[in-house]
Amino acid sequence: MVEDILLKAGWTQLDWKGGDLVFKRASKKDVGIVTMVGMFVQMDPSKVTEFTQPAYTLQEAFKAEGIAARAEPGSASTAENKEAMHILIGKKP
Repeated sequence: MVEDILLKAGWTQLDWKGGDLVFKRASKKDVGIVTMVGMFVQMDPSKVTEFTQPAYTLQEAFKAEGIAARAEPGSASTAENKEAMHILIGKKP
């Protein structure tokens, strides 16, 4: 559902790069698999200046819809795609 909303809002989705657990989907972008609780918006430390405000805006938009989300600027240092904002979705809290 989140993926569809972001695509309809004009966001560009990229294939996930940066981990061993990747879910390859026919006609859709690859996504990484994580085990976590909640939703997080992350970016590489090199993108904090550029992506922090959009991450907090996205966090608040999700919260307004009843989806607990947390922006975590600079916390996606292990992701290979450093030019992208990363949205991690785990189990509902």
